[in-house]
Amino acid sequence: MKQALKLILSTLFGACIGFGAVMLCITFFTETTLSEFFGNMGNVQLSRLLLSCILSLVCLILAVFVQIILHEGGHLIFGLATGYRFVSFRVGSLTLIKEGGKFRFKRFSISGTGGQLDFAMGAYLSKGGKSFICMSSTVTGKDGTVKSRIVPTLTPGSICTDPRSCTHYIATEYGMVNLKGLSTWQRAEALIGIAHPDFREQLIADAEKMHIWRRSNK
Repeated sequence: MKQALKLILSTLFGACIGFGAVMLCITFFTETTLSEFFGNMGNVQLSRLLLSCILSLVCLILAVFVQIILHEGGHLIFGLATGYRFVSFRVGSLTLIKEGGKFRFKRFSISGTGGQLDFAMGAYLSKGGKSFICMSSTVTGKDGTVKSRIVPTLTPGSICTDPRSCTHYIATEYGMVNLKGLSTWQRAEALIGIAHPDFREQLIADAEKMHIWRRSNK
């Protein structure tokens, strides 16, 4: 219910933005004043206006599904072109599955981390494959406080999309490290090495408290 309400509200918000953009374009390019524009709107029959809104909403929803199909279809085409075997093609909860040489549709939902983990895991396991997580070393909060994106631990309750077992390359403006196959203390050293210099000493201190920083570390 909440997702449906969120979709309706976001659709209405987008429709308002679209209406406003059309109104501004008409008034700007046709030298029509706002009073004339709304005056002409008053001459439009309510039934026609309502029908236009409904048709616009239907077209918008169809356009969203077409965009998803084209997006996922691109993955399918290039996956087949690079030698991958077709297993399934999914749009929302509707999935086209190939079983026993035959295609059939099936509806089901999977609760999980989304597509990022699939790409990271696929690259991690592929021959010569590489996955990259690129980010800035710091983030500025709403209160203006600058914080490090590289931290010793996640906040309790945080959702982790990519586990350490399949995390490959991490890149910031201070460099890039390959975490594949590294031990815990090696990962700590590598990540601190690409953290913002202003936070590295604190990160080292935190790593020492967690007993994942060796004296042999740089």
